[in-house]
Amino acid sequence: MQIETKVMEQVKSVLKQFDTKYITESGALKRSTVINDLDKYDRDLMTALLSNQLIHDEYTEKIADTEIFKSGST
Repeated sequence: MQIETKVMEQVKSVLKQFDTKYITESGALKRSTVINDLDKYDRDLMTALLSNQLIHDEYTEKIADTEIFKSGST
């Protein structure tokens, strides 16, 4: 049995808003689709993820008064 972190649970919860674009019907994460859209700075995806406070706190960093999204962080 795989134990999911709170952050991953929140990520999946947010991604479910997009129906089956990022999550399969069986609940598996479509990682390559998520990564591709993050690489393209998909506005809807980025907005949804960063609207979640836990995800925002985990995956953003403030540098020179600008917030950046750390997509490679785990």
